[in-house]
Amino acid sequence: MAIIRAKKAFELFYCQACPGRFSRRGGQMSVSQGIGETALMLLDALGAGDLLYLADDEQDAEAIASALMSLAPDDHVVLLPSSDTLPGDSAPASPSNIGKRVAALRHLRRLAEEPKRRPLATIMSGEGAARLYADPAAFAAAPPSLRVGEPIDPTNFAADMEKIGYVADDRSMNQARWRSAGR
Repeated sequence: MAIIRAKKAFELFYCQACPGRFSRRGGQMSVSQGIGETALMLLDALGAGDLLYLADDEQDAEAIASALMSLAPDDHVVLLPSSDTLPGDSAPASPSNIGKRVAALRHLRRLAEEPKRRPLATIMSGEGAARLYADPAAFAAAPPSLRVGEPIDPTNFAADMEKIGYVADDRSMNQARWRSAGR
């Protein structure tokens, strides 16, 4: 597995298959590298095997992952987003952010179990790398899914959602509905 860091202070590049090789020119990444040059360097490193790239921030991670997906459509490129909460904040991350992180971690778990696969590039920010993550086994179970046209049994669906941690919330966001319901 290669571990690669971004352009600035906490930049890191490591390639298990190619120790000591940090770019096509054989030198360390420089501060002047842009998204395109970084994506090309990662494409080159991906040829040697799996890699982990730590970007400066979430925006760079997204841009680099997108560029690398375009350059290597047959390889596995997984963007693992950082939490959208501030460190020490007691509020939970947004449902969208949690969903994206769980989907990425589940995808990584599935790829780790494949005996033969194309190289894997995991892209994340330094902040994302500093977070604690659950054991990979926690991402083995498939999340619930809904498909268009598929029937839903409301009673069983509600019970299944509560089992996995969702909370029933029957509040209405429309004040007129509150009043018409007698509340």
